Amino acid sequence: VVGGAEVGPAMLASGINKIFFTGSIGVGKKLMAEASKTLTPLSLELGGKDPMIVMKDASLERSVNAACWAGYQNAGQSCGGVERIYVHESIYDAFVAELCAKTRALRHGPPDDSFLVDMGSLTTKGQLDTVAKDSSIPQQFFSMSITRWRLCPKKTSALFFP
Repeated sequence: VVGGAEVGPAMLASGINKIFFTGSIGVGKKLMAEASKTLTPLSLELGGKDPMIVMKDASLERSVNAACWAGYQNAGQSCGGVERIYVHESIYDAFVAELCAKTRALRHGPPDDSFLVDMGSLTTKGQLDTVAKDSSIPQQFFSMSITRWRLCPKKTSALFFP
């Protein structure tokens, strides 16, 4: 169920058996307080920034592939998608080089009969606005910025961020 601030309390008042919520910490706290009144089970995913840790003995290829899948699945719009990666210093440079190469190779655009697209569009105008806003943050706040998106190669009305 997708909705505003009134949906969770309404579901709890109806006697629902359990709630799974993905969203902000503030709303999660409110739902937890409300659910505690009836001991309704609650599962919360509250934007922990989803870190990935890569140890020095990890397979470089498997780690990079996992980072790409976990970060780019559903055009990066997954509540459990990787948002930051901690890599052991002894393999950091090789990891970054391979991750950038795989990122640059991603094909994005509207699907067609050839199945030659790796990533589709964003799902909503609001999500596009969020990505555009986050992408306008001055680069000095990022530890690196080695790879860049390419423009979507096909004209489309879908919500692609360059």
